[in-house]
Amino acid sequence: MKKIGVMLIFLLIVGTVSVIAVGQINYERYPTYNPKLGVPFGWDVPLPGSPEIFITACNDGKDNDGDGFIDFMDWGCKNSRDNSEKGNKYNCDDGKDNDGDGKIDLNDPGCSSALDNTEKDLVPLVVYDCNDEKDNDGDGLIDLLDPGCKNSKDNSEKGPKYNCDDGLDNDGD
Repeated sequence: MKKIGVMLIFLLIVGTVSVIAVGQINYERYPTYNPKLGVPFGWDVPLPGSPEIFITACNDGKDNDGDGFIDFMDWGCKNSRDNSEKGNKYNCDDGKDNDGDGKIDLNDPGCSSALDNTEKDLVPLVVYDCNDEKDNDGDGLIDLLDPGCKNSKDNSEKGPKYNCDDGLDNDGD
């Protein structure tokens, strides 16, 4: 029992001396969740025994810039001590329609990620009946949900004509 007490005192002294001797916050590089440290999510979380823990926009467990990404998973965070999730503004992460096609950021086919700096579509979008977001044949179904569309480059939602739908008297009666 005496050995355990001596060992605990030794560990306490060594741990305290190492923190004081280093004089800075110790960091680990892995994603973590530790509410006891006051840092719910993030990277570069101070180890237990470190003198200070700072809560910033990049380690508070919130989506501070409203882009759907939290803390270090947000493109704008350089590390957990960064106090802005906004980071550098890229055209595909600025909340604007930069190419004037009516689509914004990751909803724009010209953006492959939030780090793209152009919303310009790589290939000009050719509009066909089966990709124009309209019900061209009046059956209540739009584009690829319409059985008349084979693919997005199909230029007719009507599909194949059947005998009873082709406007002809096919059986001669």
